[in-house]
Amino acid sequence: MTNHTGMMFSTKDRDNDNHQEFNCANNYTGGWWFNACGDTNLNGRYFQMRPKGRSERRRGIQWKPSRKACYSLKLTQISVHPVALPSPTTASSETGVFL
Repeated sequence: MTNHTGMMFSTKDRDNDNHQEFNCANNYTGGWWFNACGDTNLNGRYFQMRPKGRSERRRGIQWKPSRKACYSLKLTQISVHPVALPSPTTASSETGVFL
């Protein structure tokens, strides 16, 4: 998922990905923090495997572990938690960074 780090969320009507030719969220049937589409999309549709063990390429809920084939997942769960902030004593008036 590091390929998607720092990306804005893309949807069918808000193309924030870096792909120049099309909107990844529209083509891959679900919003996500796409870079140039990539190998992870947990908000797509679930697809059954095709006869030769291949799913609809990148058009469903899919995950690609490094160096392995993509596959469609039946269920995903995303947990969001706050990032620990530095203490106020680490803020610097010299850098202009105040937390």
